[in-house]
Amino acid sequence: ARGAPSRIINVSSEAHKSGRGARLLETIDDDRTHSRRKYKPFDAYGDSKLANILFTNELASRIGNRDLRVWSLHPGAVATRLGANNGALAKLVLPLLALFFKTPDQGAETSIHLCADKGIRATNGTYFADCKPVALSGRAADAELARRLWRESEKLVGLDGGTEAIWR
Repeated sequence: ARGAPSRIINVSSEAHKSGRGARLLETIDDDRTHSRRKYKPFDAYGDSKLANILFTNELASRIGNRDLRVWSLHPGAVATRLGANNGALAKLVLPLLALFFKTPDQGAETSIHLCADKGIRATNGTYFADCKPVALSGRAADAELARRLWRESEKLVGLDGGTEAIWR
């Protein structure tokens, strides 16, 4: 905030649509949840991407009238080695999928655009894909879910008194 004009860009994914707000909060509310439920990598990935957008949206609501922009984005399906250690099937399938995925340079385009283009006039909390604003899924646009995630995150990192002092 002191370095205004500033930007905060959070990378998420279209996988946020598979994220479940209730499952996300249940995991945060009870750190023993993982011992009662079978860990499912795709569920965890979707929940984490939903959390990235919810964080962005709540931060956007807390920024107020400062010269600080906060946006989230989907880089696209990018041919990286993410998931390459997920067994034999992944080793077979990922190289085939890579033929249809973006290159890492192409996947970085929206991030770079949001960091560098001074002409962007999008409101705080806007979600982007392919350098353009995109509508959020219902859960990702849920302001109450974003507030609950923020409050639980404050508790987890020892800021039970809140983060309002950061903005003063």
